[in-house]
Amino acid sequence: MKKAVIGMSLAILTSLTPGHAKEKHTFYDGATMARVREKIARHDWAKAQVESAKAAAAWYVKMTDQELWDFVPPPEQMRAINVCIAHDCPVCGDEITRKAGHYPWILNRDRPFKVKCPVCSNEFPSNDFQPWNTAGLDGKPDETPGYVDKGLGWLDKKDGRRYWFVPYYIFWQRWSKDVMGGLRDLGQAYLLTDDPVYAHKCAVMLAKLASEYERFDYAKQCYHEGVFGIGGRISDHIWSCGNNTTVALASDAIWPAFGKDPELLAFLKTKGLDDPRGVIQAKMLNVMADDILKGRVSGNMGMHQQTACHLALVLANDDPAKGHTTQEMRDWLMKGNGRIEDLLWNGFFRDGLGGESSPGYASSWCTNFYAVARLLPRLGVDIWSNPRLKKMADIGLDLTVAGKWSPDIGDSGGIRGSGPIARAPELQGPAFMHYKDPRHAKALKAMGARSQDLFEEYFDEDEVARACAADPTELEWMTRNIGGYGLAALESGRGDSRRAVTLYYGFAGGGHGHHDRLTLQMWSNGLPILPDDGYPFPFRRPEFHAWRSSDTVRHYGVVVDECGQQNLKAGHLNTLAATPELQLMDASAEVAYPGMVSLYRRTSALIDVSPAKSYLLDIFRVRGGGQHDWCFHGPPFPEFTVAGGTLGAVQEKGTLAGENVPYGAKPPPSARGDITLNLLKAEGLIPGTDYGPLSLKGWAVFGDCILTRTPSAAVKIASAPIPAGKVKVFIHIYDYDKGSNTVDLTLGGVTTSLPLQPGGKVGYRWISGIVELPAPAAEVIMTAKAVGQEFIQVNAVLVSRKLEDSEPAVSAGSDSGFHGLYNVRRMTPAGAWSATWRRPEDGLALTMTMPAGCAREVITADASPELQPGNPSVIQYVLGRNRVPDPQADAAAGLLSKYVAVVEPHNGPAELTGVECLQAADATPETVGVAVHRGAVTDFIHSSLNPAETCDWQGAGQAFAVAAEFAMVTVDATGVRRAVVVNGTRLQYGEFSLAPAPSPKGKVLALNFDRNSLTVEAASIAPESCRDSVVILGNALHQTSYTIREAKPTADGLVLDLGDMLYVAGMGAVIATDTAANTVTADRDLSGYGRGDGAHVGRWLYNEDKSKGFRITALHGRSLVLDGASGNLDDIFTDADGDGRRLYWISDIGPGDTYRIPAVTYYARGQ
Repeated sequence: MKKAVIGMSLAILTSLTPGHAKEKHTFYDGATMARVREKIARHDWAKAQVESAKAAAAWYVKMTDQELWDFVPPPEQMRAINVCIAHDCPVCGDEITRKAGHYPWILNRDRPFKVKCPVCSNEFPSNDFQPWNTAGLDGKPDETPGYVDKGLGWLDKKDGRRYWFVPYYIFWQRWSKDVMGGLRDLGQAYLLTDDPVYAHKCAVMLAKLASEYERFDYAKQCYHEGVFGIGGRISDHIWSCGNNTTVALASDAIWPAFGKDPELLAFLKTKGLDDPRGVIQAKMLNVMADDILKGRVSGNMGMHQQTACHLALVLANDDPAKGHTTQEMRDWLMKGNGRIEDLLWNGFFRDGLGGESSPGYASSWCTNFYAVARLLPRLGVDIWSNPRLKKMADIGLDLTVAGKWSPDIGDSGGIRGSGPIARAPELQGPAFMHYKDPRHAKALKAMGARSQDLFEEYFDEDEVARACAADPTELEWMTRNIGGYGLAALESGRGDSRRAVTLYYGFAGGGHGHHDRLTLQMWSNGLPILPDDGYPFPFRRPEFHAWRSSDTVRHYGVVVDECGQQNLKAGHLNTLAATPELQLMDASAEVAYPGMVSLYRRTSALIDVSPAKSYLLDIFRVRGGGQHDWCFHGPPFPEFTVAGGTLGAVQEKGTLAGENVPYGAKPPPSARGDITLNLLKAEGLIPGTDYGPLSLKGWAVFGDCILTRTPSAAVKIASAPIPAGKVKVFIHIYDYDKGSNTVDLTLGGVTTSLPLQPGGKVGYRWISGIVELPAPAAEVIMTAKAVGQEFIQVNAVLVSRKLEDSEPAVSAGSDSGFHGLYNVRRMTPAGAWSATWRRPEDGLALTMTMPAGCAREVITADASPELQPGNPSVIQYVLGRNRVPDPQADAAAGLLSKYVAVVEPHNGPAELTGVECLQAADATPETVGVAVHRGAVTDFIHSSLNPAETCDWQGAGQAFAVAAEFAMVTVDATGVRRAVVVNGTRLQYGEFSLAPAPSPKGKVLALNFDRNSLTVEAASIAPESCRDSVVILGNALHQTSYTIREAKPTADGLVLDLGDMLYVAGMGAVIATDTAANTVTADRDLSGYGRGDGAHVGRWLYNEDKSKGFRITALHGRSLVLDGASGNLDDIFTDADGDGRRLYWISDIGPGDTYRIPAVTYYARGQ
C-alpha cells in the first residue's frame, strides 16, 4: 500500500492570472475547445449534442433584446419554492404532494405565471398576472375570492393560508428553467457553433442580471418551506452554488464576443452599462466570489468548493485591486473555510462516505469532491494521491445491498426503497483512470456508462472494456461491515433471489440524521420488505409537533419511557460473522439513552431455508427505564392482519399519545405515577401571539411554554386530584444564567416559593420543593414572585409523590412520536402472536412472529407515511409493550425486555409453522433460546451476552447445550443437517457435538501507518481464516471494528493488514501544549458539521512523524487530554518536515487496545 500523502502541490499557474481584465476564455481555454472540436469531428453523438444545444437556444434567439431584458425578473419580485407548505393546492390540499412530489406543479413557458395542479387539473391564479410587483414583504396578498394573485400570493380568508402561485412560477419556471437554463444553453451553443447570435442573447441576460445582482436577498424575497429568512441570492444559500456556477461558465463562454458586437454594446449603453464586462466582473462575479468566501452562499459539502473553483478559473485574476485573486481563492479552498485538506482527513468517514447520516446527502459529498478534484489541477493543486479519494468511489459499491438497493437511512429514500447511491460515471470513471481498481471498471460496465460528454472526459471506454475482459466476473456483494459509517450488512443469494439485511449503528449527527440507532432494513423478493420512512416530505411540518425529534417510533427500534432516542451519537459493532447459510450481526447503542438504560443491544441473523429464501431472526435486548415499546412496520401492502389474540376496539379519539392528543398535536409531558399540569390551558393567560409585549401584562404563550416579565402575575392550572399529604412539586424553568427568579406555587391553600439562581448554563432545568397538603387539591396557582432574568419561562409543572427524586422521570411525550399513531387497538397476546402484511394481487407477504413472553401488550396503529408519489395514505405499525407494574417499587431494578421476532417474506402461505422460546434454568436473564419450526425441520438457536456461560436448553427434543455468543443447530427427520457456532467453544445436540477453539483475542502491540497494518499478540489461529473477518478493537473508552484483508504471522506477533481502509481518523496542527496538564490544543474544532463523529475519547493522538502516540482521555473544546504522556510535549509534537506546521494525527487504534476476532464454525451434513 502506498504511504498516505498529505502534502499537496500548490504550484501557481501564472498563465491563468493576467494583470488586466481578461479578453479571452479562461475556463473554456484553447486546450479544452480543441478537444471539443475533435470530438465533434469524430463522433456522431457529439454532432447530435451540438444540434441539441442549438435547439435549446432557439427560443431565446427569437426574442428581441428588449424582450430578453424585460424577461429577467427584478430582485424585488417575490419568489417561492412552495405554493403553500404542507397544503400546496387550495382544492386538493396535500394530496398534490402525495401524487406528484415535493415540487408538484405543472409549469409551462407558454402559459406564463400559471401553475396547474396535476391532481385536480385546476390552473392558478384565476387572473393574468402583469409583471412585475416589487412591493415585497411590505405588500399584501390578494384576498379576492377566486384565487387572484397579483404577484404576492393569494390569501384564503377561510383558513388563513397564503398561496404563492405567481412567485412559485417565477422561481421554478422563469428563474430556474428559463433564465438559468437559457444562460447555460446560449453559452454552450455559442461555444459549439461560434454563431454570434447566441453570445449576443446570452450577454443581454447576463448584463441585466449583473446590473441588479447586488440587490438579490433571498431571505426577504423568497417563501421557503413555510418561512422567510433563509440566506442566499436568487436561490437559497445551497442552490445559489449551482446558479453561480451556471452564470460564471456562461460569462466565460461568451466573454470574447463583447468586443466583437457593437450592436450589443449600443443596446447595453441605453441601459446605463458603458462597460458591461466590467459590471459583470465587478458587480456579479466578484460578488458571487465574495458570498462564497464569506459564507453567505454555502451548499451541501463540496458544492461551494466546486463553485469557488469555477469562479477562480473564470475570474482568472491576480490583481487584488480588481477583486478576488486566484491565489486568494486557492488558499481559501485548501487552507481556509473551503477546508478541502481538512475535510479529506476529518470530514469523510473512513469508508469514503461524506460525514452525514443520510446516504443520499453523504454521497453528494463524494460526487462534489470528485468534481473539485478534477478542477483543482487547473489551479495548481492535486489531491488524487489522498487515499480518501479512492474510497469515495468504493462506497458506491460497498453501500449497495441485494444487488440494486441502498439503505434508506435518515433523510434518504423512502418506503418504496431507493437505488444505489454514489454510482455514476463521474465517480467510478475517474477512480478507475487513477487507481485501476477492476471493481470500478465492472461498475461502469454494469451501469452501461458511456464517456460521451463534450466538455468532460471521465474515463476511457476502451481501457474499461479491456479491464472487464481481463476479469469477466460480475460484481458480488458479501456480508460486510462499513465500520466508519456504522452499518453492518448481511447478504445471501444471487441474482433475482438476493436477500439482504442492514443494521445501522453509526453516527447520525453529521446532518440529515434521524434518532434511529440500531434500526433494521430488509430486502427480499426484489423489493424492500422492511422499508424505512426515509426522506421527509414536506421537509418542514407546521402541523406536526416536533417531528424531527420524535422519529424513533417510525424506525425499527425500541422506544424507552415514551422518549425517542436522546441524541445522535454512534453505537458500536460487537460481532459480524458469515457462513454459507447463516449471516450474523450484533451491535449496541446504550449511548442513545444515556442514564436511562444499561443495555440496548440488537442481534440479527439472516438464516437461509433454501438457496432462494431466508428468514430474519431478530433479538432486541433492553434493560432500564419503566416502559419499552418495540416498534415495527411492514411493507406498504394493503392487507394487514394480526393473529394470536383478539384486538380490542379502535380507540375513538386521539392518538397513542393519549385520547386527548390529536394527530400531530403536542403531547403534554408526563411522568409515570406523577401528575402533569397542562400549562397551555391555564386560566389567566393573556390571549395573543406577540409574547414580548404581552409578557409585560401577565403570563403569555410562547411556543410550548408560558412566560412573563410581570411580578405578581398569576395563572390557575387545573389538576387531576392531588391527595393530601406530602408531595413534591417540580417546575421545568428556563435559566438565562443571569439574574434570579422566584416562582410561587400554591396548592390546597399551601404556598411554596421556588427560587432560580444562575446555574452556569443557559437552558431548561428543574427546580422543586416539598409541600404538605392538609387536604386534597384540584388546582395549582403559579405566581411570578420576583422577575430578575429576562423572563420567567416555564414549560412543565408536575406534582410527584417521589420526594427523594431531584428530577422527575419525565416521559417527554413530544419526543415519543406517539402523536403520529392513530386508530389505536390493543391486545394481550395469549401466546405467540404474529402480524402479516400482504399484497393480494400476487400473494407476496411478510409475516412477523413473536413468541410468547416477549411482549405483555400488543398495540396496532395506523400512521401516515411521507408524502411521496406512490406511497399509500396509511401504513400499519405494531408495537410490543412491556412496562413495570409499579414504577416506584420497580424503578431500581430497571425493566428487562428481550424482544424476539422472526420475520419471513413469503409468496403464498408462510413456510415457518411456529416459533417458541426455549427455557434454561441456569441461564442469565439476558440469554435467549429459540426454536423456529418449518414443517419437519427445526432451527434451534442460542444467543448469549456471555459466551463462556454454558446453557442447557429445555424443549429441544434432545439435550441441547451451548457455550457461545451465538449458535444454531438445524434438525430434520434424519438428524442434524447443519450447525453454526460463533464466538463459542461448545455445541451439543444429542450425540452431535462441536468443540471450536476460542475466538482469538489479546492486545494490539504496534501500528504500521505506512502499511496500514497492526501487530497483535500472537494467537493460535490459521492466518488464512482471518481474511475478510471483522476484528473488534478498543478499550474502556472506545470501540471500533475493521475488516482484515490479510493476516501474516511474524516473530513479533500476528500482523493484520487492513488494506486501504485507513485507521487514521483525523489530522490537524498543534497550536499549544501543556505538559503539566497533559493537553495538546488543536488549530481547529474537533466536532461539528463536517468534522466526523467527534468521538475521539479513547482514540489515540500521534505526533507528526507518528513516532509517539497517547490515548485521548478527554476533550475540552479544542484541547485533547492525553494519558501516559511523559516528557515535554513540545519536544514530542514537533514540526518534523519543516513546513511550518506541527501536525498531529488521530488514530482509531493504538497499542494496548484489545482485539477480538469472533471465530466461526460451520457444519453441513454431507460436506
